[in-house]
Amino acid sequence: KGFRLNTFMKITGLEDKDLSKKYLDTAWNAVKYINRKYKETIFLGLGIPYNKAFISLDEIRQIGEEICKIDPKIQVCLIDYRGEFRSKFSQPEPEEMKSVLKILKTNGLKTACCQTKDGYAVNQG
Repeated sequence: KGFRLNTFMKITGLEDKDLSKKYLDTAWNAVKYINRKYKETIFLGLGIPYNKAFISLDEIRQIGEEICKIDPKIQVCLIDYRGEFRSKFSQPEPEEMKSVLKILKTNGLKTACCQTKDGYAVNQG
């Protein structure tokens, strides 16, 4: 749900910084651990919520870079975070989602897709 603490707090609705930091670190450490210990036996797929109202393209790039450091073959789905989830903001348009997906591809992710209101766009590299 983010790479930066403030984004994680916005998405989760948590207000306690220390607890939020613990949860954020735990989530990233869990991805690393599952990939390292169980890569061959457990499917690992990651969802990245996106809406320009709360996460920057630079942070999306950082998330992609971190996932690539762990394993560029981890399956990633960019999720069009919509207003009905937590706040009132508009759903990203499919073309915007596809351009954000290209940022993840630039990082070297091998299998990524994005969820849009028109369906899924796939990027396999």
